[in-house]
Amino acid sequence: MGGVMKDMGGLMGDGMGDMMDGMNGMMGGGGPETTGSASGRGEVRIANFRFQPTTMNITRGTVVVWTNDDSATHTATANDASFDTGRLDKGKSSQVTFDRPGTFEYVCNFHSRMTGRVVGGP
Repeated sequence: MGGVMKDMGGLMGDGMGDMMDGMNGMMGGGGPETTGSASGRGEVRIANFRFQPTTMNITRGTVVVWTNDDSATHTATANDASFDTGRLDKGKSSQVTFDRPGTFEYVCNFHSRMTGRVVGGP
């Protein structure tokens, strides 16, 4: 939505423009990129329609756990289909073991602006 929902020439003079701008963050993709690192076990929290951290640097063999702390249902699904957490309702978790090096980009199937990556070293 980034900018699409802005006040279109003053048509939303009643404060709706501000509300719609605020919704941009709710739909994912907003906020700063964050980076984490883990060896053995790493955690990605899902909150405010964002994966946190957005990039997780790991060593080979690390188990990454995604936990949904958000009010909406989410997934973490690899762009290359190498993993899929499945549906994560509020309070639910799923884990994936990364046994090979590489960069694994992923997305929430319900909210396509929510993206993240796992970077696995040798």
